[in-house]
Amino acid sequence: MKRTMLIMAALVIAVSGCAAREAALYKELTYKPDALTDVTLATDKAIVVVPFVDARKESEAASECLLWNLVPLVVRTTLVETHPELVYKTSGSCFRPVKMTGTLADAIPKLLAEQLRVTRRAPQAQYAEDVEGEGFKETDLVLRGTVVRSALTTKRYSYGLGPAAVVAYFLGAPMVRYSAWLEVDWQLFDANNKPVSLKKTASVETPIVQPAGLYCGRRACGKNAPLGLYVAAVKAVNEKIARDLSQELAQ
Repeated sequence: MKRTMLIMAALVIAVSGCAAREAALYKELTYKPDALTDVTLATDKAIVVVPFVDARKESEAASECLLWNLVPLVVRTTLVETHPELVYKTSGSCFRPVKMTGTLADAIPKLLAEQLRVTRRAPQAQYAEDVEGEGFKETDLVLRGTVVRSALTTKRYSYGLGPAAVVAYFLGAPMVRYSAWLEVDWQLFDANNKPVSLKKTASVETPIVQPAGLYCGRRACGKNAPLGLYVAAVKAVNEKIARDLSQELAQ
């Protein structure tokens, strides 16, 4: 009897240890914003940043099966993900997978509101699920946005060697080349939901690229690739929004 109970207890512990761990996407994408150097760009207006609209569509780029890398003379295969936060995880294993909660459409505005406060561009900036909530009666401006496009391209190289590509990897050749892209539209509204600025676009100036391999770096913005590339992409987009916002309010 005792032996049976011990086996059952061990099974319960094993199953609980294998349960998926949840991770909030906006926390995983947290970055250190660049400091504001020109204090004249700061504003005392109460700005509320609300969840963005997710208008992303599936990519027209064709993705190739990774098994092609095992075929000699095939140099590389390409995988394109238009919603990378649903695919790529921060950590974990087959024994303890990570379940990501949230999307870029709510992670970006949360991080933007935090950046505006931390850099003192807009010390009163806040993130709110609903701008008409009880705590936001004194709102001056509302920042709304749309995630237009995101893409994470993964190119896996086999150098035409098929299974023998492992030799090239051990010699230091990159196995993977990640490339991240992000584009967001945003606009300012007053408390009555009337636009007070023109719609503007913020995107990374060029795709953020990171090679990875046995001797190559696998980290970007303090995170493992490919997640680290999206930390860098979100930071670049939010920095652009923050700069344009400051210039807009300074006029």
